[in-house]
Formats: sequence, C-alpha cells, structure tokens
Amino acid sequence: MVTVVVTGINGWRSRAGACVESVRKYEPEVDIVVVDNGSKPPFSAGDYHLVRFCKTVCYARAMNNAMMHVKDWCIQLNDDVVCAGEFVEAVEALDKNTYYGPQLREKFLASTSFYYMNAWMQVYHRDLYDAIGPYDELYELAGVEDMDYGWRVERDGYAMQEIKLPFQHRRKATRIKMPNYKSTMNKNRERLIEKIHAWNNSRSG
Repeated sequence: MVTVVVTGINGWRSRAGACVESVRKYEPEVDIVVVDNGSKPPFSAGDYHLVRFCKTVCYARAMNNAMMHVKDWCIQLNDDVVCAGEFVEAVEALDKNTYYGPQLREKFLASTSFYYMNAWMQVYHRDLYDAIGPYDELYELAGVEDMDYGWRVERDGYAMQEIKLPFQHRRKATRIKMPNYKSTMNKNRERLIEKIHAWNNSRSG
C-alpha cells in the first residue's frame, strides 16, 4: 500500500489541490493524506485524510502527524509538486530499508560529511520511519529537518538512493518568503551542529 502525503499552507487551488488532482488522475485509488498547515481559509475535506492545524507548525510536526495515517509506503510531497504518471507499482517494488528521493546532496557540518535528500519528494517505508524515528520537531518552520533526517539515516546505517518517479517540482516554495527566514534557518542549522557534535562526542567518549 502506498500513501501520498501533501503538506500545504494556503493556495489550495494552485498548489496542494493541484497536486492532489494530478495524483488522482493517474492513481485514482491511492491513499492520500493532506496536511493543512494553518491555511487561511482552511482546506476543505475531500477524498483524502485531512490533518488540519489551526496555526502553522514546523514541517517536522506536520509530517509526523501525517505519518499516523501511513501503514506501508509513504511519498512525502511539497505542495508545489504535480504528478505526471503512474507510480504505485514502482514504489511497492522498492527496498524497505532504503530512503529515496530525487537528488542526494552532500553537507559538511561539525567536522562531519554526510548526505541528505532534496526533500520536495521523499519516499520511504513505514518500517524505516519507525527505525529512524520521527522528524525532529524542535526545528522551527524554515528547514534543516531534511538535513537532520538524512544525517540520521546515514548514521544508523541505512541506504539512501536517488529515484526517478513521475513527479514534477514546480519550485514555488513559500518558506523563503516567511518572516525571519534566514535567521531561523541559521538557528536550525546550529541545532543540527549541536546534535552532530553530541553524537560524535558520545562515540569518542
């Protein structure tokens, strides 16, 4: 079973709604979870599980709450993504112990080199999510939770792999327009550095 998770803030018709409609066009029976992350006006109920927050929360919390509805395979999508073809059969054939996405990126923080996934699309099995643990909700709304997750996947010995699925990223990100975006990103990055330092020190001690 595959579940598609779409997290959105505002702009239902042009963003999250367009994503859901495109998924239904090619996979009409697939399970969909829509996370309304404090939209004004709020998203309406539809042929999907609706997780609604009255106020905008960090993406980590939004995704963790969506995972309550996921039993097997999960495809996490940004709301500026559209589907262009069938995908369920390909996803169900994947390795349950591998974390997939569209592009691997390398990062060097706290004297540590690691990879993480460009997270406009993330694909993983419920078993992997349970093994790695939930997204870290202490990261504020802006980012770095994807770097954190990639570091933890690699740290715990699981594989990461780029994958091509019929999804197109339209690159209409809203987070860079949020107030204090740069300062929040820097704060989140410092939190990850502290985590990596703590992990490295625990191993050397």
